[in-house]
Amino acid sequence: MGGRFHFDTFGLHHTLVAGYTSLNENIGYAYALSATANPSNLYYPKPLPEMPARTPWGRSQHHRLNSEQLIDSISMLDDRILLMGGVRNQTLAVDAYTPTTGTRNSSYASSAISPLAGVVIKPLEHVSLYANFTSGLSQGPTAPGAASTANQVFAPYSSKQYEAGVKADWGHVMTSASVFQLPQPNGVLGADNIYRLSGTTRVRGLELNSYGEVVPGLRLMASATFYDASLIGTTGRTKDGNHPAAIPDCTFNVGADWDLPWVPGLGVNGRVQHTGHEYLDAANNLQMPAWTRYDAGLRYSTTIKRRPVVFRATLQNIFAKRYWVAQSAYLMESAPRTVLLSAQIDL
Repeated sequence: MGGRFHFDTFGLHHTLVAGYTSLNENIGYAYALSATANPSNLYYPKPLPEMPARTPWGRSQHHRLNSEQLIDSISMLDDRILLMGGVRNQTLAVDAYTPTTGTRNSSYASSAISPLAGVVIKPLEHVSLYANFTSGLSQGPTAPGAASTANQVFAPYSSKQYEAGVKADWGHVMTSASVFQLPQPNGVLGADNIYRLSGTTRVRGLELNSYGEVVPGLRLMASATFYDASLIGTTGRTKDGNHPAAIPDCTFNVGADWDLPWVPGLGVNGRVQHTGHEYLDAANNLQMPAWTRYDAGLRYSTTIKRRPVVFRATLQNIFAKRYWVAQSAYLMESAPRTVLLSAQIDL
């Protein structure tokens, strides 16, 4: 909930936004864990060992996040300069539970007042230069299920993000380029099977985007992100300079959407997604190769009983590419060739 207020002072136009948000959620799961292991890999898979009965569902975490914010945007010189500044007061509380017993094993609560600031300058009518700084209170990492300290939640931390870039509106096409930096705590699963924090993951990057309707009915999108990520301040400095886990060196996306002129309402689309190589561990001993996936789809827009309806059919991973997907300390096999069907109705 919140409000937006407009007023002028000394020839400056203000847009003041005051808001309040609240989040209260419970997270739980039920796993079937085997007492034995059967070594396997993506290229030479082996059958899984016999699984016991699935454990009952249980709550693993309880999150409460409250945030009050006050942000003022000031425009001047016929909107060629825009200044933004504000503060957020955040309160974050997290309880962690053992799902099978319901026992609370850790609890954290923290609050912080976080500033944010930004500036936009328009040297030309179609070009905008911008820079911003944001900060906030973020939930600490959670120990993965493989750790002896599984589901342990670490204390919240203060996050800071810096970004600067340029945007250009060429009429039918928009382009942008930006650089950014984002630090966050680095979690490591040690040889003793205990998950702990060790240093900071610092992510710097360059992001390029272009999208628009190049000719009537044909929309194109392309993006590229290059990451310069490294670990700093690790325990004993043993992993300083290493590449953080689960962060690729680059990503590329190219997509197209075309309204077929021969059938009103019918369109086709496609996308190519590429992810560069990445590591599974902070020691950089396990590297996963880069992968590229191709998707295609159909879209049909019509009206049923005066209600707009859109039917979509998407074929993901057309060539059934097999690759690894990493997320924190987890590693998953890619989804096979998949067909998705959906219908959207505006009531």
